[in-house]
Amino acid sequence: MRTKIDNIEQLKVMAKELGTVEAYIVLNGGFRSSKDIQYDGREWHILHGIDDVYETFDSDEKMLTQTNIGAAFNSGALFAY
Repeated sequence: MRTKIDNIEQLKVMAKELGTVEAYIVLNGGFRSSKDIQYDGREWHILHGIDDVYETFDSDEKMLTQTNIGAAFNSGALFAY
């Protein structure tokens, strides 16, 4: 079952409840870009499944603008497994 993630506040709640949100972005052609997303109340921790790159962001704005997660919110393409 998949859950659409509509905004950053919903993502924060999910991260608090689950610890790690196993998510994916639906790309053109139906491909998926997998992400493991954590939020500790101060920092975002993102593991990008496509290339195993791990990133930490110290603000919502940085996480949304320096990853494709912000664009995924805008296009309704972010889902949790």
